[in-house]
Amino acid sequence: MHDVIRYYSKLLQQTAFFSFQHALTHDIYQGLSDGYAGNANEVKLVTRMVQVADGRRYDGIRLYAEKIHGSTSSVYFNCQGKSTSRELGDSVYITIITKGRQRLLQRVCIVQNKVAKQDSWAIDPAQLYLLKNFPPFSGKQGLFSGRQDVLFRDANKCLGMYGLFHFPGEMMCLSASLTAELLRGRHRFALTDISIPEQTARLKGNSSLYHFNPLMREEILYYLHRHGDLGLDFNSFYLPFLNYTTFMRDLHDLSRNWLLCNLGEYCYAFQPIDAELDRFAVSLLRRTPLADMIGFEQEGYFIDQAEVALFVAHIDIEGED
Repeated sequence: MHDVIRYYSKLLQQTAFFSFQHALTHDIYQGLSDGYAGNANEVKLVTRMVQVADGRRYDGIRLYAEKIHGSTSSVYFNCQGKSTSRELGDSVYITIITKGRQRLLQRVCIVQNKVAKQDSWAIDPAQLYLLKNFPPFSGKQGLFSGRQDVLFRDANKCLGMYGLFHFPGEMMCLSASLTAELLRGRHRFALTDISIPEQTARLKGNSSLYHFNPLMREEILYYLHRHGDLGLDFNSFYLPFLNYTTFMRDLHDLSRNWLLCNLGEYCYAFQPIDAELDRFAVSLLRRTPLADMIGFEQEGYFIDQAEVALFVAHIDIEGED
């Protein structure tokens, strides 16, 4: 754990890292702006993001992105007493931290993208229920075809998110729980309806990582005590990485949180902590070059004919001691 903190602490002192993140975001903006100019739909806008992100690298960071073509990933679940079928999501973001072939940490975020129509977004209540609560579900087609009673823990309510595209080429991200709170029973909201208090918008202290292993909190406190010169906030126990967030105002927020391992739900922290979610993530990761680079403990399951955009940030800290 010390190696992870040391790597990120050094990273945040490097101007070149922020230049890398800003360049990535700038190019995504350009792609989305061009897409908006051509009246592109969600699929085409997400595809532009994939094309920009794939293959980017900086220091130990390597980005992989792929648009997997096939059937929409629909699932069956019980929604307020009724059997319902909805799309699970159309983008999956994964951050994986390794040391050589060894996995250390891994997070997953499932995003449903929406394009603003008449300056507002329509939110389907049943899909919101799915992304907010993740009740047990069964696969109809796509990613979970043939799988029964899949259950994700979503302990910190950061697994499901909405990616809201709007003019002239921007994307805002809200957790499904925050989206439900803003809607308050409505089925549509506008950009002007989204007003988030600062204490809600900023990253939360006490990362979801510590929820699963209290010993990690002690390790980090000890590390911060010994390395106060790194500029980390010891008193409030706040880390700008390995944290979690429910709201990202723009693409800059998204790219930074993705790279700093603040995005989504932990499924692996030195061992699987959500076996089903980890199996799902590993199944997607095996489609990337990481399949030959990392020693995955489980095989996952076969994913074929799924319609989903995959975004992977691989952070290798090998060399830290």
